[in-house]
Amino acid sequence: MALRTRSSLLRSWRRATADERGASAVEFALVAPVLVVACLATVDLGMAISQKMDVDQSLRAASQGAMLDLGEDEVEDLAKAVAAENSTIAPDSGAAATDLDIAVDRFCACPESVSAAVDCETGTCADEASPYVFYRLTAEKEFASLFLPAIPISSSLLVQIE
Repeated sequence: MALRTRSSLLRSWRRATADERGASAVEFALVAPVLVVACLATVDLGMAISQKMDVDQSLRAASQGAMLDLGEDEVEDLAKAVAAENSTIAPDSGAAATDLDIAVDRFCACPESVSAAVDCETGTCADEASPYVFYRLTAEKEFASLFLPAIPISSSLLVQIE
C-alpha cells in the first residue's frame, strides 16, 4: 500500500513539475516591483539633476553681474531673481532645507598670495600692485526625493574682476 501511494505521489509530482503554465506570470510578479522602483528612482534622480542645473544657471547669471562689480547686495539680488523662476528662495531666517540659500561674498587678494584676503579699499600689496577683486557665489538646497534619501545640492563660483 505504501508503495502504491508513493508511486502515485511521484506521478503527481512529475506532472506538476512538468506543467509550466503560469511560470512567466510568477516571474513577472517577482521582477515587476523591482523594475517599477528602479524607474521611479531614475525619475527622482533626473529631477535632482535638473534642479542642480537650475542652481548652476542662477549662479552663472549672477556671475555676469559680478563681473561688472555691482556689489554684493546687487549680485545676490540678481542671483535670487534668476533662481526664483525655478526654486523657492530661502528667507533670511527660518529657511527649510529644500529652499535655495544663496550667498555672495566680495573679497580682495594680492597677486603674490591669492589665498590671503586684504581690505579692498586700503589694502596694499607688494610692489604697490592693486589687489585682485573676487566674488564667491554659493548656493545650497536639499532635494526632497520620493524614493531616495534627501539629496544635497550645492554649487559655487569664484569670479575674478579684471
